[in-house]
Amino acid sequence: GGGGGGGGGGRELDRLAGLVASDGDLETSLDEADVDQLREDLEAAEALLLRQDEKRLAVNGVEMTVGQWRFPPRRGAGAGAAGRSGTSGMVWECGVVLAKYLESARPAALRVAIAEHKVVVELGAGTGVAGLAAAALGARVVLTDVRAALPLLDANARANAGAVEAAG
Repeated sequence: GGGGGGGGGGRELDRLAGLVASDGDLETSLDEADVDQLREDLEAAEALLLRQDEKRLAVNGVEMTVGQWRFPPRRGAGAGAAGRSGTSGMVWECGVVLAKYLESARPAALRVAIAEHKVVVELGAGTGVAGLAAAALGARVVLTDVRAALPLLDANARANAGAVEAAG
């Protein structure tokens, strides 16, 4: 598993990628095919690392994948990575509990919102777990948060839009 190392794996990938990208000794000691293979291996490792940052959640038969950013952004990752800090980048267990509560209890306010086609607004949505759950149950949802959290929130909404829409 990937739990014991904290963010160390990401830093090591950054260090190795920096070595490959530099004009230093490592790159000159490898031929071009070796460098290309190393880059491919680093990309595959980063993809695996990012997959660890996904939570899978089923609500109302809708299978959703909610991304989270537990590790700080890589140097030079750009403005979109700003949301990788603070509490908004995590899928918190209480959010999963709330999502399952909405599914099992179907509180009156949610039932009314769905029946009357009202919009459910999730303030400070973070990764959007609760709002996505409400959408999977049939609610029209608006997810909101601070500007730095929006790239991840938008990515999660887009990643799950098809599954939520297919559920009705």
